Amino acid sequence: MKKKITCLICESNKFRFDYFPPNIFNEKKFHDNYCKKCGSVSIYPIPDKDDFNEIYGVEDHDYLKSLKLDEKLTHHFSWNKYNYQRYQIELFETNRKEASGKKLLDFATGSGFYLAYAKPKGYEVIGIEYDEEFAATMSNRTDLKIISLKEFEQKYADEKFDIIHFGHILEHLENPI
Repeated sequence: MKKKITCLICESNKFRFDYFPPNIFNEKKFHDNYCKKCGSVSIYPIPDKDDFNEIYGVEDHDYLKSLKLDEKLTHHFSWNKYNYQRYQIELFETNRKEASGKKLLDFATGSGFYLAYAKPKGYEVIGIEYDEEFAATMSNRTDLKIISLKEFEQKYADEKFDIIHFGHILEHLENPI
């Protein structure tokens, strides 16, 4: 019997299923599901800790493979009209206030593009990545403060941030709210 899927945001059971083939990790098929009621995207089944360890890490980011051993990753902010990073930056600019002294946390920072965009605007930026090795690699490759989730929980759990960015991550969390 197939398990009934419920939206993690609005609890609807009305979904439009993605036409992309599923991602396969740990011999499980993960599908993207689009809620018809609230428009959120979730992944099913919800990944567990073993799945996250398989899914995220240095090997998951192809752009790193093209860099030479000590080469830094550079960010360019000119994307095509429908690029997901462009939408995130446009939203940032629409809502941006005076940055002086403001702290920005980017959860699941990936390449660090959001941090790289906000830092020159005056924000104090910190990025979080699930995988410790990937966090260290990205911190070294970008000169941005990118730390592991484990380090964040140990050192910054009580810290306050003015902006917390979740770009393309809520669909991967077991309990996003």
